[in-house]
Amino acid sequence: MLTLSEEIVLLAIDERAGALMLLPERSLDFALSGAMMIELSMRGKIATVDDVFLKVLNRDSTGDKILDEALSLIPSSPHLTIENALARIARKGEAWVSKTFQSLVEKDVLEKKESHFLWLVRESSFHVKDHKLLDGLRLHIRDVIINESIEPDTREIALISLMDACKISFTIFSDDELAKYSERFEEITKKDPIARAVSFAISEIENAILEVIAFTGV
Repeated sequence: MLTLSEEIVLLAIDERAGALMLLPERSLDFALSGAMMIELSMRGKIATVDDVFLKVLNRDSTGDKILDEALSLIPSSPHLTIENALARIARKGEAWVSKTFQSLVEKDVLEKKESHFLWLVRESSFHVKDHKLLDGLRLHIRDVIINESIEPDTREIALISLMDACKISFTIFSDDELAKYSERFEEITKKDPIARAVSFAISEIENAILEVIAFTGV
């Protein structure tokens, strides 16, 4: 079974290029950070307080090295906000992507290829090996969104909420579809407290980043 982080990265891969699609500024960093926090919550490691603060419940190993590392970055503080915790984890964005790629290779979902020039390794690319898994994931998400009679479970809510908050839903849906099903996306993101709180925090951080970019002209 894939983690939420692995599903996010898999959905964000350009299959022909063997690399990540062009995504909005830092969206993947926060998507992975949010995914790990939600996963930690589902495993009973952390909990939200009043949809604003975050509390560490225990630091026992999850059995997943990436999740354990993310948990170690969350301080035990009574005044730790969800936004602050997200930002702390998201600082290691490139490292999380690299580790998630490697995890997907180890699970035989992706295949790593390296291009060489003489004796030098020039760059690595990651190509989908398990197309059935990826196609099934895409179809499943589409079905949950399009079929309003489906009541999504916690993982489905989390994944759809993260895709929506981090603007990567376009990897599965067209612009027309995103507009058509916008209310369905909104309905689903409100169903789970942790997913709702994390998604809101991500949106607040992203808006702050956009304001800084607009102000500085970067």
